[in-house]
Amino acid sequence: MAASDDSRREFLLRFAALSSASVLYTACSDQVVYGPSPVVYGPVPLYGPVPVTTVLGIDFRDTHNVSQALAGRQDVPVHTVFEFQFSRAMDTSRLPTVSLSDSSNRDVLCLRAWPSSASLLATPAADLQPNTAHTLRLGDDARDATGSLVQLTSSATASFKTGPAA
Repeated sequence: MAASDDSRREFLLRFAALSSASVLYTACSDQVVYGPSPVVYGPVPLYGPVPVTTVLGIDFRDTHNVSQALAGRQDVPVHTVFEFQFSRAMDTSRLPTVSLSDSSNRDVLCLRAWPSSASLLATPAADLQPNTAHTLRLGDDARDATGSLVQLTSSATASFKTGPAA
C-alpha cells in the first residue's frame, strides 16, 4: 500500500504544479511565467522550444532597384539600400544598431527604417567609396516582437565590395 501512496502523492504533486501553471497563465492572460525566468509576452508554443529569431539574409538594391543577396558580392552600387530580413516579426518601436564600415575601418552612417515588421532598411547617408570592401552588421540590440534578442549568426553580417563609381 505504501507504493500506491507514493505514486498517488507524486501524481498529486505533478497535478498541482500543472494546475498552478494553468491558473497563472489564465490569470495573466498574455503573460506566462515559468519559474524564475522573466515574463514572456505574446504567443508561447505549447510544445518544444521557443522559436528563436534570426536574420534570414541581407539584400541590396542593384542599379535596376532589384533586391540581390549581399554577402560576397563584388559589384554593389555606391548608392544603394540594404535590407535585413528576419525570421519573425520585430519590435518596430525601436531601431536596432546597424554598422557599416569600409576596409579602412571608417564608419558609414546608415539611416534605418522598418518597411514591414520582418525587414529593416539601412540606407547609407552618403554614397559608398567605389571599388572598396565593406562590412555590414546588425547590432546586438535587435529585438523581436516578443522582446527577445535576435540570435546573431553569420547571416547578420555581410562583407561585400562596391563597384565603380556610377
